[in-house]
Amino acid sequence: MGSKIKDVFASQGKALIGYVTAGYPVPDEQFFVELALALHEAGVDILEVGVPFSDPMADGEVIQRAMQGALSGNFGLKRTLKAIEMLKERNEGLPVVLFGYFNPFYRMGLDVLTMRLKELQAAGILVVDLPVEEGARWYRAIKSERIDPIQVVPNDVSSERLQEIAPFVGGFLYITSTYAPTGGTVGRISPLSLTIERARATLNLPVAVGFGIQTPEDAFQIGKVADGVIVGSALIRALEDGIAEGGPKRAIQLAQKKAEALKESLVKGALLWRS
Repeated sequence: MGSKIKDVFASQGKALIGYVTAGYPVPDEQFFVELALALHEAGVDILEVGVPFSDPMADGEVIQRAMQGALSGNFGLKRTLKAIEMLKERNEGLPVVLFGYFNPFYRMGLDVLTMRLKELQAAGILVVDLPVEEGARWYRAIKSERIDPIQVVPNDVSSERLQEIAPFVGGFLYITSTYAPTGGTVGRISPLSLTIERARATLNLPVAVGFGIQTPEDAFQIGKVADGVIVGSALIRALEDGIAEGGPKRAIQLAQKKAEALKESLVKGALLWRS
């Protein structure tokens, strides 16, 4: 049995990875399930599920606001895992990556969390603030359970650093388009392209780019050089707009519409580049 994530890239060519914060904008597990199903229907190939945390240092104001909103609704790691369990009862096929910071994972217990992710058939986990030097043992354990540890690197990562992280990365490599937090603008394509080529040669993994991808045009441009795009803040903004306009149902509709536009642009670009 191979990597669920690599299978997605192999079948899709260009993958849309959507990020949502569990418990936001409605701190309700059923809302999360309906949102996830709608995003998958709209073309999201892999779902990153953010675990609410009080100090999301790598994230910009939009995701910070989402995490605070979820926490205020008493939505933490346990409820996030419960929501994923409910999603899997409805749709086993959508690959889910748990996204978060180390403190809640450590407090639950790494062995307990690993077994829980295995039970949920999670495709991967991304721990923003746990470098491979400190998490090597756990990352190996995760890989042994066929759960991909996703690693995040900057857009100027060196070949030496790629070689260092190689034993501890699976699924895909996450490259940030900019050093700014999430929710900003996309970095320059030219140096990013060189980094992607270097990463593919070193790791033999798909490469996805996140941070700053807001519009279909952003997805189109990043898709020229990357195997996938990661979109979070733009989806959360759509959810917030929907809540303001008409409540939870409208929120899901606007997020779905945003995902559809991003996927359409990504697919259109892929067809043009192949021709």
